[in-house]
Amino acid sequence: MKRDERKEILQAFAQLTEAAEQLVNHTPRLKRTESDRQALLNAITHAQLVLSIHWPPTEPLTSKKTRRPSTLPIALLALLAFAGPAYADFSGGRVVSVLDGDTVEVLYKKKTERVRLFGIDCPEKGQAYGARAKQATSALLFGKDVTIETHGRDRQRRTLGTVFRDGINLNHLLVKEGWCWWDQTDAPKDTVLKQFEQEAKEEKKGLWADPKPVPPWLYRRLASGVYP
Repeated sequence: MKRDERKEILQAFAQLTEAAEQLVNHTPRLKRTESDRQALLNAITHAQLVLSIHWPPTEPLTSKKTRRPSTLPIALLALLAFAGPAYADFSGGRVVSVLDGDTVEVLYKKKTERVRLFGIDCPEKGQAYGARAKQATSALLFGKDVTIETHGRDRQRRTLGTVFRDGINLNHLLVKEGWCWWDQTDAPKDTVLKQFEQEAKEEKKGLWADPKPVPPWLYRRLASGVYP
């Protein structure tokens, strides 16, 4: 193996390692945006491509001193195994429970998955319009078969997901009907959510019938006693 090829392999492996470290260090605590997700997948895909071209399985990388196989294959497989399922989408699941306006439970392959709707934030249960938002989500999703496009997990280990039913984006629809806020932390570049929220405000739909509704993130801070 040529020196420049070995260098390119090691650079690709470093890139893959960095991507895996981001998964390990940030997934439990942060809600990653769609751009973060795509950048991470691009890094892993590039590393895989370089490794597949320059490092055929029949020619394992070895150390000149010991002639022992490198730990690269084992490390690579471990990283890919960890990174792969982090964004597994699933279809054909059925919504079996609606916990609040933006959190549902989906039965998929005999396992219940708790899903926090990505990019939106509905009023909390004890908040004005909280019960109405839950009713709206129940009417749209309870007992229905759905497809989930996942975006990692939040700090509570819930799957972050965009929910589709019959091709309709339910996350968008809930904001359009005025039952949720556009969550700019989750989806800062989602211009559709931005537009739907503005239209709902102008038309005074749902919670926007209140001239000064309290955003749920502010309500949570007030309830926890950490504000201001």
